[in-house]
Amino acid sequence: MAATISAVSVEYVYVPVTANVDLDEQPVTFAFVPGNAAPTGATSWAVGVWVGEVGPVRTARVLIGPGTAVELQPGEFSVWVRVDDDPEEPVRRAGTLTVL
Repeated sequence: MAATISAVSVEYVYVPVTANVDLDEQPVTFAFVPGNAAPTGATSWAVGVWVGEVGPVRTARVLIGPGTAVELQPGEFSVWVRVDDDPEEPVRRAGTLTVL
């Protein structure tokens, strides 16, 4: 994904996720890391939700913008998605978001 939005926009960011299990009960979270960096132990994660039918291919979404849990200042961000499962906890780069 590569997207550009306004800093005053409130909208969902959608990320497709494929797994080897049905994605339903696994929590999904998002991180928006400045630049081209990867998340670290200090990274803040925002809770996302699954949309679409239950199965191994789903879409995760999170609401971003002013007044939400994810308020971003102008800049370029690497978008990361994390799926909490047992024993795996994959963290994958989903793309780039530019906020103007």
